[in-house]
Amino acid sequence: MKAIPLRLAALLIVLGLLAAAPAPAAAQSDERAAFDAEEIAEELAERGEPDQPLLLADELSDNPLLWHLHNYGQIQGGSADADIDWPEAMAIDDRDPRYDNRIGVIDSGISFTHPELHGKICEQEIPGNDIDDDGNGFIDDAWGWDFIQNDKLPQDTNGHGTFVSGLIAARNSPDGMGAIGAAREACIVAIRVFGNSGQGKLSTMLAGIRYAVRLRLPVVNISAGITDHSPALAREIRRARAQGVLIVAAAGNNGANSDKHPFYPAALPGEHVVSVAASTAADHLADFSNWGRKTVDLAAPGRSVRSTRHIGDVGGGSGTSYAAPLVSAAASEVLRRAPQLGPRAVRRKLLAGVDKKSALAGRMASGGRLSIAGALERVGSDRKTYRPAKLRAKRLGKARGSRTQRRKHRFVRFSWKPGEAGQRFWLVVDGQVRKSLPRGKKRVRIRLAKRRHRAFVIAADRAGNEARSRQIRFR
Repeated sequence: MKAIPLRLAALLIVLGLLAAAPAPAAAQSDERAAFDAEEIAEELAERGEPDQPLLLADELSDNPLLWHLHNYGQIQGGSADADIDWPEAMAIDDRDPRYDNRIGVIDSGISFTHPELHGKICEQEIPGNDIDDDGNGFIDDAWGWDFIQNDKLPQDTNGHGTFVSGLIAARNSPDGMGAIGAAREACIVAIRVFGNSGQGKLSTMLAGIRYAVRLRLPVVNISAGITDHSPALAREIRRARAQGVLIVAAAGNNGANSDKHPFYPAALPGEHVVSVAASTAADHLADFSNWGRKTVDLAAPGRSVRSTRHIGDVGGGSGTSYAAPLVSAAASEVLRRAPQLGPRAVRRKLLAGVDKKSALAGRMASGGRLSIAGALERVGSDRKTYRPAKLRAKRLGKARGSRTQRRKHRFVRFSWKPGEAGQRFWLVVDGQVRKSLPRGKKRVRIRLAKRRHRAFVIAADRAGNEARSRQIRFR
């Protein structure tokens, strides 16, 4: 083999160092500019779009009861079962190990010290180490991001975002405050786009949506909007859906026909958004709620519902702002059971599972009020396919590596008989997905600790229908 000339070797070393070097600071700052509200405002101006003020979709009141979860007529003028069928949904306790429990809340932030939200705020990376652990371009965004202050702590000083978050994920703490979120395992990624007095701009909302897409959040709640159509907003919503992000939006509180007087993004056409009106304890449309056969999808309880307040207690509130998070929670519950579903499929199940109500007929696409149990019952149709059989686990010997590794671990080969050709498989060991396998492959080898294990295989056909093998135990 010929020796490489000294100059050529030096040149190759320099080129290698350049290739391995991190992106220049200028390139990194250009990437972050896409999330800068001032930059987005300039983009809007260049396109001739106004940077519209955002309107919160809430109306405050003081009723403390949890009728929206379970209504037995406890509110004067209310009707039994005019609720989201939450107890019935909790009885359907089926969790897929691939479930991503994050829900983005694009709002005024969240109260980090509220006892009902303790442990319900997602921790996406190691906080406070000044490192972008997850590589998303944001340093220390462990709990979300503040696009008002442009920092890592989306602290709520307004209260709207905390109230919305509690309707999704409040934990009903031992202190007995009584706020209960509708999604049993969800956690909140707070994306702050409103300031102290609820002020915000279209540009900050666009930055928040881009951030949610960057994180690939399965569900994002937007309880706010604008009154004039924005091509930029429509473009970001389409991009979110294409990336697998389901947007749930409040229909607005003008008491108007949204088909004629739209409130965006809820009124965007097509299947890009789940648009939510507010219903009452008697299953009527709330008098402040927007409605529209073409631009509103379904209703959810939104008058006098109870949730967390940023001052550390709980209270009542009204508005389509507070109907939308119940639908976001329902979407998370559907994905808890069937995470393979995309935004379009989840939206269809939410609409198909509503409780039809004469007072809502003709006033929204589904003609009904949210039922989490009804949506979950529709998930069953996504699991009718041939199940894998004869799942086996065979020990192959010690793992390679250090003496400690060889002593504590071994390789195990899994094999099974597929139910039909063309399926794709996921191997689940001890409740965690260990391997995602391409279509047709039905054998895999992984390293496991030397102890008792449980395993099963999930199979999915090209249509997304799923089935599971029997669970096996081995050691």
